[in-house]
Amino acid sequence: KLLRFGVDSLYLSYPGELPPDVDEELKELKQVAQSPELHEQALAQYPINEHIFEVKSSGKGFFPYVLKDNAFHIQLSRSRSIPFAYVQLSSQYLTHKAPLDAEKSLQLVLKRLGTIEESANVSRIDLFVDFVTSENMESWDRHAWVTRAAAINTYSVEREFSGWMIGAGGVISCRLYNKTLEIKQSRKAYLLELWHKAGWNGYDPVWRLEFQLKREVLTQKGLGKLTEVMDNLNGLWSYATTEWLRLTLPNPEDKTRSRWPIHPLWGYLSSVDWQTDNNPLLPRFS
Repeated sequence: KLLRFGVDSLYLSYPGELPPDVDEELKELKQVAQSPELHEQALAQYPINEHIFEVKSSGKGFFPYVLKDNAFHIQLSRSRSIPFAYVQLSSQYLTHKAPLDAEKSLQLVLKRLGTIEESANVSRIDLFVDFVTSENMESWDRHAWVTRAAAINTYSVEREFSGWMIGAGGVISCRLYNKTLEIKQSRKAYLLELWHKAGWNGYDPVWRLEFQLKREVLTQKGLGKLTEVMDNLNGLWSYATTEWLRLTLPNPEDKTRSRWPIHPLWGYLSSVDWQTDNNPLLPRFS
């Protein structure tokens, strides 16, 4: 039973410019965040619209400023040789707003921080499908996976099988894992409400198939901008689930693995139609 599908995480970059006055403001707030006194650290805040960002005490790589709240993790640069802003939109925020609407809200924030010179470039997008099944998810071994990836790993939590990881660290990777088990650790309880709305009975394990697609694989497909990527989710999902990775029913008598039949579960998951996105969204976000 399919419960929901969509974008779990989204990483965007924007060419542009950080103006000197904002640079000076952030520099001062960064120094406040570095104070040894906790009550002074708490003053390192930058309010924009309905957001109150925490200014971090240190930058990250080539980005001297990091601002974070529950919706956006923003890295800012004053160098013209790299993007002015690199932003992660949180998974929880994307359960409240669809990706294109969430990006519009992000633009309103970034325009208060500097000048945006181009529309959003996608650095990474994570696509997911949540479902329940009676299938035993460890009933096959690693040979059933036909993939271009080199690494195939299994995981467990307190001896309970928790899932598969294929292609870790590559430009494309896949996880098939017990999301209800993960929620017990991450406490992302907001997903439970959405699953209930989709018909979940409240006790069957919910599994998630998730692909992480980095910029290198997106640009190979001629997709760089957010609007281009969102218009081609069916093509990306098809590539991920039919060309890059397949779950099969191994046939020991046939040495040509590409001819092995598709596992019925994989046939179902690979056929999700991304043009029929009717996922419920959370009405509130803190």
